[in-house]
Amino acid sequence: MGWKSWTKEDWAQHLALPTNERTCTSGDGFGFFTDSEVTDATGISAGSLRLLQAKGALQATKAPAIGGGYLRVWHEIQVGKAAIIAALNRATGIGLRKSSAIINCMSDDSWTDVFETTRSHVVKDGVILSYPGELILDIVMNKYIMLRTSDNSDIIGKIPSPTLIGHIVNEHADVIVFGEKGMITGADNEFFDAHALVENYTFKTSINLSVSSNAAYLRLMKREILEIYAPTGDKS
Repeated sequence: MGWKSWTKEDWAQHLALPTNERTCTSGDGFGFFTDSEVTDATGISAGSLRLLQAKGALQATKAPAIGGGYLRVWHEIQVGKAAIIAALNRATGIGLRKSSAIINCMSDDSWTDVFETTRSHVVKDGVILSYPGELILDIVMNKYIMLRTSDNSDIIGKIPSPTLIGHIVNEHADVIVFGEKGMITGADNEFFDAHALVENYTFKTSINLSVSSNAAYLRLMKREILEIYAPTGDKS
């Protein structure tokens, strides 16, 4: 039975399970998690989760509660997306709202494909091992937002790597997204010219989206992983 038809008793039963037992019980292969559980997995506070929800960057689900009213919960894909927003914020310091604008250059369908692959990571001695085809986001020259895979294979088996997905138009990281589902169209010649910057650039910031989302997933699964950062402020 799919989660959209769950009763309040079904929700209570699901959320009573340990976090590492909720995956695959919702009917679509993913679990749901509370604010505090998402905070533990991503380092983003409950208040910032609410802000990102209000801005449309993240989508929460309303679960009917036994005592009446609703409880806000987060689908596993949204948890992974929050983890990537947090990773981009830590790498650049531009704030959660601006980071979410960049991450939202990708379509919802693409995010589902991304998080299906995050479970492919292997953990050895607490270290998340790399694998071919990891998804990398590059911000080149503080201007071009580019998406690629670690081995330059097609992105999610569909899109050539690298692909330009957006353009930061000023220091405030206002993002212009081009084309259907965030992809740039052939008419944007100026931006396609930026592909040369992948090999010929002054500087860029790179974030491994696959590892960032998988780290959050592994925390929810209660796997022991080495923490490579200490969550600090989550400036919005």
